[in-house]
Amino acid sequence: MKNKSVELSILGAYELIKAIIILKMSAVSTNAISIPAASWFYGVPLLILPFIIILGTLFNNEKFASCMFLIPIFKILSAVSFAGYTAANVKTSIFELKSGNYLPCANLIFLMLFLIIDVIIGVVIYIKEGRKCK
Repeated sequence: MKNKSVELSILGAYELIKAIIILKMSAVSTNAISIPAASWFYGVPLLILPFIIILGTLFNNEKFASCMFLIPIFKILSAVSFAGYTAANVKTSIFELKSGNYLPCANLIFLMLFLIIDVIIGVVIYIKEGRKCK
């Protein structure tokens, strides 16, 4: 049981740090009057839901433990949203890169690291939850 609580603590810390970094990334902009899209504001609550599920499971709440199967779904949605974000911003990132501004390209690379970690977490939790269902 102690091993599971350590794993959940690390996952919870990762999810919280990821949410904070992504929220801070939106605030950084080269243009002072740029406003994030409405989809960004609607997507913000989804950033914190895996953290809440992990935190509830960590404190042995059965309602949250039964929701662990949702985390791989959130990770799939994370991959899809990253693909949409990349498709929407690749042209701007290339233009900014040519003009000497490396921040948009660095943000894409940094978010790609989160994507890789999210995919790994999603697969591991999917496998663990799949074993419980058999």
